[in-house]
Amino acid sequence: MAKVAQGRISGLNGMDAHTSSELFAWADHSRAQAIHPDNTDDTKWLLRRAERLTALAKAKEKSREHKQLQSRVM
Repeated sequence: MAKVAQGRISGLNGMDAHTSSELFAWADHSRAQAIHPDNTDDTKWLLRRAERLTALAKAKEKSREHKQLQSRVM
């Protein structure tokens, strides 16, 4: 399986265009794939990818909450 290039998670046409729930789902899928006995991919790479996707999803959630709070204040 081809690996995603280093800058592709949040670059042009990257993961910034997806919702946080989609990113959390992909992170869960990567974690599940990493522990699957038939996995042929690098386990450490999959876990690092899952961590990066989770971090991006959490940042999107935090940003969304901040925007909601700001809209209530104004």
